[in-house]
Amino acid sequence: MTKILVVDDEPTDRMLMATVLGTNPEYEVFEAVDGQDGLNLALKMHPDLIITDVKMPKMNGYQLAMQVRMNPSIANTEMIYYTGIYLDKNEAIREAAHSGIQRILLKPVEPIEMLSQVSQALAAERLRMKLTCPKFIADIDDLIRRASELSKDDRIWDSAVFIRWRKATADLINLMASHGCNLGSGSLTRYYHRLPIAGTVKEESAIFENNLNETIAELSEGKSYFERRLLEA
Repeated sequence: MTKILVVDDEPTDRMLMATVLGTNPEYEVFEAVDGQDGLNLALKMHPDLIITDVKMPKMNGYQLAMQVRMNPSIANTEMIYYTGIYLDKNEAIREAAHSGIQRILLKPVEPIEMLSQVSQALAAERLRMKLTCPKFIADIDDLIRRASELSKDDRIWDSAVFIRWRKATADLINLMASHGCNLGSGSLTRYYHRLPIAGTVKEESAIFENNLNETIAELSEGKSYFERRLLEA
């Protein structure tokens, strides 16, 4: 199911959007009553698309868009402004551009126009995933291959090699989060820090090996996520 989050403080407008979007059986619609509520829901459910009003209490649409763009786990979410405060659509487009939003729906909107804009926004999201997923999958495979080399029995630990691998892995996990793939990444913070410059330290190798395997499992989970998204695109 395609998850769409509708954010509007007017119950009538929310009901209208939910009704129109509900005509497509592939859409699962969620509703939020203001920007803060919308942000909380977006962080929890990671929608494929957010449609938001502009003028709302607690947090308006501009503030919501900025918070979405600042949060790595939802930063790339497609968004549409749905608003009635502008007299001129060009003015609305200029304002939306400041928040990284390309699509505007002016109230009142015809159902066919709403469905068309939503379809275009979701198509853009699918194209983005088609372009990015293969690169993520290849990078994950490379890191897992390098990790298997690090985990050879009785090797002479080269801390510089490990540190480079750990940084590359942490950077990739953070980047994956910005594309909706949220991993625990706890093992990255639990690595044994007293890695020797040279020599085999058997009493430390079991801890090292366990943490390494945990991160490999997380990377494999991330690979499954992007393979699934690629099939859905």
